[in-house]
Amino acid sequence: MRKLATAREATPDPRKYVPAHAVAELLSDRNSRISIMQEAQASAMAEKAFNEGYLTPAMRGWATTLANEDPESFRTLLAKASRAFADFFKPVNRYQPGRTGDVDQGHDSDEAAAICSQLGLKPGALNG
Repeated sequence: MRKLATAREATPDPRKYVPAHAVAELLSDRNSRISIMQEAQASAMAEKAFNEGYLTPAMRGWATTLANEDPESFRTLLAKASRAFADFFKPVNRYQPGRTGDVDQGHDSDEAAAICSQLGLKPGALNG
């Protein structure tokens, strides 16, 4: 009984034991770093899905949350989904103002002539 009481009062050897608060701080720091890395990965997954046309801009927040909370579910969603929005955000260079060379400015195209006839306009009315 005396040995037990003496052992309780004795200071532990610091070479053999780590204080509990130091271990708790270490685990807290580790969990924080893991959380930050998971959030970065989730954000990157959602951004990649957006860039590839799986998501619209309005879906970004939801997708990031889903990828963060359940990455496997997000991967399954992308595996089953089509790239329905892939063409929505591509730049269209066909009729940009100030560009020359793509469209013959001096002559009406067949499309322009058809539009003019449907609208009851004179041919060439869309050029000016």
